[in-house]
Amino acid sequence: LHEHPECSLRDLSLPFLDARKRVAEYPQDPHRVRLVAIPTTAGTGAEVSPAAVISVGGRKISLVDYTLVPDVAIVDPTLTVTMPATLTADTGIDALTHALEAGVSIFATPYTDAFCVQSARLIFDALPRALADGDDLAARTAMANAATLGGLAIANAFVGVNHALAHAVGARFGIAHGRANAIFLPHVMRYNAALPSKFMPAPGYGAYVAPEKYAMLGWVLFGGHDPDEQRRRLFTRVDDLLATVGMPRTLRDAGVDPDEFEAALPDLLRMAFEDPTIRTNPRMPLLAELEALLRAAYG
Repeated sequence: LHEHPECSLRDLSLPFLDARKRVAEYPQDPHRVRLVAIPTTAGTGAEVSPAAVISVGGRKISLVDYTLVPDVAIVDPTLTVTMPATLTADTGIDALTHALEAGVSIFATPYTDAFCVQSARLIFDALPRALADGDDLAARTAMANAATLGGLAIANAFVGVNHALAHAVGARFGIAHGRANAIFLPHVMRYNAALPSKFMPAPGYGAYVAPEKYAMLGWVLFGGHDPDEQRRRLFTRVDDLLATVGMPRTLRDAGVDPDEFEAALPDLLRMAFEDPTIRTNPRMPLLAELEALLRAAYG
């Protein structure tokens, strides 16, 4: 917008079906101003991502285009050492959500799977250590690498309904993004692992393979003799990690008033359903399913 004031934020954020084919054209000429991204948290992976999320008028607006990818990323884990424990946990779970959502995205490939597996492996090991001792540079380095790997995964495979719900709830109730992701993550994983009533086919994605993808992640990370056990181990370890880092498990625990939640529910459903991140989720949720996920997350 600095280089092209004629652009409209409203046009650039129009909903789209394919994250690689925008409704509005982003300016494609080379930037006159170079963007060097230096993350000071280990979470978003924005230093390598084509996505930008902007809070406008009580909602979060997603912009996605490869012209938004920074020109240079400098990932220096020493800059994350001063993060307080709450921010360490919130951003770390955001990175884990990126790995787990990109892993079952309809745009996932063997290349993005590699990013997802390594990112998740590092987070399960290093996040509790970084939380216990913020000066543990080895843990901070592992988390910095994990966040960037997660960013590379979502730069190519994107995310899913977990982020759509977290965007809606986080903007409405002022809940930190990673914390909102954490509340929905166990519910969304189990939702995606079940038989879909509707899913989003894409080139190379003609069958519903999310359950198998979760089993693959579980087997690589935690072993298991059959797909059910592999998924169970993955889901259990996610639950355990959320408890270890002190994430609230429900929106009620996060301080959302029940009456305010009920009053906001229609708007939350609309915002989540219109969020572009929902387009690459393996299951295309019906409004009733989104409501069920929101109510389950409320507790």
